[in-house]
Amino acid sequence: MEKFFRRDNGLSIFIGGGVLWLVYALLTVFIHQSNTYQLSTIQLLLLQLTIIVPVLLIWLVALYGAVRFKQYAYLIKGSPDGRALDLVTTGLLVLILSFIAQSILGSLRWYALGTPWLSPMILLNNHLPIALSLVAVVYMYAGSVRLNKVAKTVLSGVQLPAVLLPFTVFSALFSAYFYTHINHATINGLPNFALPGAAPFYTMALPYLVVWMLGLLAIMNMVNYIRHSKGAIYRRSLRDLVWGIMAVIGFTILVQLLTLASTALAKLRLGPLLLVIYLLLIFYSLGFVLIAVGAKRLTRLEVAQ
Repeated sequence: MEKFFRRDNGLSIFIGGGVLWLVYALLTVFIHQSNTYQLSTIQLLLLQLTIIVPVLLIWLVALYGAVRFKQYAYLIKGSPDGRALDLVTTGLLVLILSFIAQSILGSLRWYALGTPWLSPMILLNNHLPIALSLVAVVYMYAGSVRLNKVAKTVLSGVQLPAVLLPFTVFSALFSAYFYTHINHATINGLPNFALPGAAPFYTMALPYLVVWMLGLLAIMNMVNYIRHSKGAIYRRSLRDLVWGIMAVIGFTILVQLLTLASTALAKLRLGPLLLVIYLLLIFYSLGFVLIAVGAKRLTRLEVAQ
């Protein structure tokens, strides 16, 4: 693994990301579903490209930032904070993989419509991204705890309640919203959940709350580490990483809320619906741009030394 990330560009990761994007693009373009807005074939293709192409750019930026951070962690692998940051960046790579899996499986499930494979495909689409996200935040949290040990600091008794109490309120509201909207989440007749009754609440909503809580704790630990770090450029670069991770985790929250509101979204006119999608893509890209900027600064700083 270390030899792999010693390469300048992590070319294999970018090639793999490009191949997965091509799979996602082909699956999306050839989906057969009702033409709600009565678009011509050319109009529909152009509309799809305005989403597919930005997704490619976002994936490339995301992979660039993660690989750059992984390379930076390799450059300082002999230091305690290098080993800690290596865990964080491993988690970041797995988190990106979860987004890619969700995009591909989200398109693939349409091909199972009307077949016995529909429920298994929706089940996989529901739970594989969550499993990957859980693995990702566990890595991030473990790395953030190590960073605090390096700085010989811990979260204070004031910091934890100040963040966790609002998160508890949000968790209660999200849980109530999820539970009451389980049976209403469909897109053009395609159900968002495969399991019956309230089962998705326990297999999806609660695991996502764990993901968000661990992600939040990881962010708090990293912010605490930054406050005790030396060097203005180093702190600024790490701050970009933290802000980027916050935006990425915020994106996962928005996706889940929009998934539950998919029935209502499907009733929107084309203009407002596209506005929602494009704003979501902008927010999606923002976190990875910040991560990429921070990674580039850190690598340059280390090489210069």
